[in-house]
This record gives sequence, C-alpha cells and structure tokens, in this order.
Amino acid sequence: MVPVIPGHTQRLPSISWGNPVFQSQGQPRQQIAPTNASFTSTTARGYDNAEISFPASRDEAEDWFVNGIGRDIQFTSPGQVERWNGFVNEVQVNMGVFSARRGPLVGIANKIAVAYQTVRYNTNPPIGGQRKFTDYAEDTTSQSLFGVHQKIYSGGESTQTAAEALRDTLLTEKAYPSIDRDLNFGGGGEITVTLRCLGYAHFLDSYIYESTTTGTQDASAKITAVLNADPNSLFTVTGIDTNALAVPSQETEMMTAWSIIEKTVKLGDSSANRWLFGVFNGRQAVYKQAPTDISYETSLAGATISRHGTGTMLEPWDIEMGKWLLVRDFLTGQAIKTSPNNGANTLFIEQVTVTLPYTVSINGGVVLTSEQLLAQRGV
Repeated sequence: MVPVIPGHTQRLPSISWGNPVFQSQGQPRQQIAPTNASFTSTTARGYDNAEISFPASRDEAEDWFVNGIGRDIQFTSPGQVERWNGFVNEVQVNMGVFSARRGPLVGIANKIAVAYQTVRYNTNPPIGGQRKFTDYAEDTTSQSLFGVHQKIYSGGESTQTAAEALRDTLLTEKAYPSIDRDLNFGGGGEITVTLRCLGYAHFLDSYIYESTTTGTQDASAKITAVLNADPNSLFTVTGIDTNALAVPSQETEMMTAWSIIEKTVKLGDSSANRWLFGVFNGRQAVYKQAPTDISYETSLAGATISRHGTGTMLEPWDIEMGKWLLVRDFLTGQAIKTSPNNGANTLFIEQVTVTLPYTVSINGGVVLTSEQLLAQRGV
C-alpha cells in the first residue's frame, strides 16, 4: 500500500451523474460536490467500485433515494479524462435520527425462472426426479428502470404448477431494490447522502450465457460472444485482443456471463502468460495480455509516483492497475533470488483506490505462470 500526496496541484477530479444508461439520456449531466469520495479499479473488473458522500437538502436527498439507483457516475480528471465510470448500486440517506438504504441494484431479479426436480413416484424402482425449468417471467417496468437482471432460482422437488407459483412470488419480491431503515436516537446533524457504486463489469453477473455450439473457439472469441449476449447492450468489444487459446464453445450449465469470463481469463494463453479483463471508458471491455515492462516507480519515502524512465510525477487518479511498479531504492546493490518478472523491488498493481483529494492506495504482488497452467488443467 503506497499513500501518495503530491501537493503540486490544486486541481481535483470532477464527479458528475447522469440518467441510468438504459433510460433516456435527455437530461444534462450534473455535478456532485462531495465531502468524501473514493474510487477503486482492479485487474479483475476494471472500474470496480466507488463511494461518494455529500450534504443535501431534504428534497435532494429524497430525490436520490427515489430516483438515484442506477444513475451513471463518472470521475473525470482535471484534464477531462474519464478515470472511473459506473452506476449507483445503493443509496443511503441520513436525516436526523432516521437512516434509510435502498438497493443493491445488482440484488434485484426481474427476469426469473425456477429450476426444479419433478416429483418422484413411490414405485419400485422410483421414477421421476428429472431436472426441469419453468419458463421465464419478467417485469418489464422494472427492466425499463434498472435494466434486465436475469436469475434462476432452485425450487427443489416440485410440480410444474408449484414451481411457477414460486417463480411468480419471487418476481414480485425481487424485481425492485430493497429498502432498509434504521432509527438512531443519538444521531442528528445535517442531511447527507451516500452513494455506493459499482463499475459496469458487475452487470455481467446479471445475465446467464448459454451456447449449444460444440467444439472449441479462441478464448478472445468466447469472451466477445459472452459480451455480445448482454440483454442490456452495455458493452463495446473493440478492446478485445486476439488470444488463440482453444476453449470449449458450449455452455449449458446456466452460468452467469461473469463466471464464464472470469474462468476464461484465468486460463491465460497457450504460453501460460497472464491475461487481464476489465470494463473501462465508454463501457469498453478490454481483454489483453498482462504487461511485463515497468511503467511506474517510487521510493521508500513514498511521497510520489512517477513514470518510469521519464520521472514525470503522476497525480493519484492517473495511476492505473495492471502495471508494474518499481521501488527504486529497495535492496540497492543486494542480490536476492526471485521468479522471472517478479523482482524483489517490483510490484504488479492489482488494485488502485483513490481517495480525494490526494491519496492513493496500491495493492499488488507477483505474477506466476503456474496459476495459468493450473487453470488450464482444471485445478
């Protein structure tokens, strides 16, 4: 973890919100003036999560509570470069002794089926017990507000009629964000709103990918097919690099899109190189081989991070995950045995969290070929 306080600029990223991307975009974006804000990017998802708190009038707080779920959130650098983008997953408002939370968005289900086993008959030998699925039931009003969120629930041993009744009950209860309420009689003070946000890669948990095509396909083609199956049409796929590793085309286990992409990314390529996946600017999905060259450097004092080779100082929000960082004055002149591409004074950045105004926390480690080899063997 490396805290950085450059102190050489007074310019800060701006935070704005717009309508949910699956709704009409006629309303202009509006700014948020936060008291606290942080955003995180990871090698697993790209833009991953963020949290923003700000004071509000009662009308503003109630508007966020009623209409804020799903709103598009964007952190933009002083140079007008997008540094994080996602959606409001949960809204919390604090009003005096009363606190209420609405969400999470990713917890809703508005396209539901139930998997069940047919009832076994008491014969010798028993008959029945086949796996079946109900048809999907959908709440189109919820979908127009929050996008399509597809779920399959397990109904155990059941008749078709009972499984369909369970499906319809689940749809009624799950199609809209839940609400929690608390009273704290020691509380009080100003009205505040807290937004807990997720990057758009988390929408990959919201639909199931199926393919009956037999044989194999390139890993990159598989990821592209999964992204193109998104019922919300959120993603662009121009950032998918070619990876010719052969993977099965068929998917019949009712797995989420994210589960399939995560599994495919872990395989690496035919040379067991590590590959990375994430969703970034403009909801562009990026799939590429992890780099092996050093991008950044710092010192044991940890006061700044700069570009390797140029010395150009970086603002916290300009530091990207999925890069190599060198601690240039660690173990100077000392020899130590390390794995290839994993020097004792280097760090592969897995996660970057920027907390405004001028702090960044970096977490990472090493990159191991064995992890891809084990994944390719199903371990």
